Amino acid sequence: MATGPKPSVVASVILPGADDPKATIKNGTFSMEWGGTTVTQFNEVEIPRIKDEGYQLPTIYLHFLHQDFRIADGLLDQSLRSGNDMGEVVMKLPASYFSAEFVEECKDVKKDVEEVLKALRCQGEVVVSRSKPEQGKADPTTLFFSLKTARPKAALSLDKKAAGIPLDAEQYLFVNNHSSVVHFDDIVKEAFNKCIGSLPDVGSEAAAKFATFLKVFYEGGFGYNKKIPMDKAYLPVNVGTAAISVFPAFEGQTGIETGNPYQLPAPFLPFTETVSISINAIRSMSEFHGRYGVAFTRMVYFWEGDLWAESKTLDFCSIVPNGGFFYVPENLRDHQAKGGLVYAFGEKD
Repeated sequence: MATGPKPSVVASVILPGADDPKATIKNGTFSMEWGGTTVTQFNEVEIPRIKDEGYQLPTIYLHFLHQDFRIADGLLDQSLRSGNDMGEVVMKLPASYFSAEFVEECKDVKKDVEEVLKALRCQGEVVVSRSKPEQGKADPTTLFFSLKTARPKAALSLDKKAAGIPLDAEQYLFVNNHSSVVHFDDIVKEAFNKCIGSLPDVGSEAAAKFATFLKVFYEGGFGYNKKIPMDKAYLPVNVGTAAISVFPAFEGQTGIETGNPYQLPAPFLPFTETVSISINAIRSMSEFHGRYGVAFTRMVYFWEGDLWAESKTLDFCSIVPNGGFFYVPENLRDHQAKGGLVYAFGEKD
């Protein structure tokens, strides 16, 4: 296995702008206040990559959640939320998807659909749209689900139209799978996997839309926000939530490639910014594929390397100009000992 830098501490810096972060650091105009020392010299370190087809991720495509499952303005009492569209993504499951008619549409997968719906009923909350001293309003036939988001909120640098991303989206964030998923037993997990894999092919439009909902719920995905200016800040408003698939959602859709992964030690990759992987095909790839998260767009890592003591030169690397996934082992001890892998968006090799 490849080896790379082994610093005890690493500073993760997001460089604003549109220029290549590496060029910005190397053009002589950038400086860093490092523990009271002004640093103007930087050494770019080449990070080792694992050139093994068994470690490569497939090209991914975005499949966006249908309007059936989105929360319209005013539908949900905001006091029930744990934050705004920066901190959580809220999805709803309408009554029609709990009906016997829908289950029958799912044909050979209906037993698995029934198992999944039973789990969803236990984890969903009734949609309450009004809560006032004199009056409340609720729809007991519709449930909502809160999916927490990871810390990275990143600027969009990929071609939105080609990838199918809403054109008014200005930032993307990683949507964690529902927090209940890690507690499901094997029977429920198998039912989710069968539904996600088979429902798009049963010949029902509703079943195909439900499969995307389940994919976001069970595997996580990406949320896309527009920014509404408010004085010196902004209000993030979700304009789309996407599941991640290995098949295009429409003809001509551009996929996101990641190429060979970079290998980095634990200080570069925060364990607490990851969630457990529920996709069996990914979990089985290697010892590193236990948990995953998303790296910020334009993230640059700085640390003290061999040149620091003599010339006050900081080492750095810039490997995710468009953001990326990172993967770490399932438990913290292995993460500390072995580090993890970074897959940069937009790379082919």
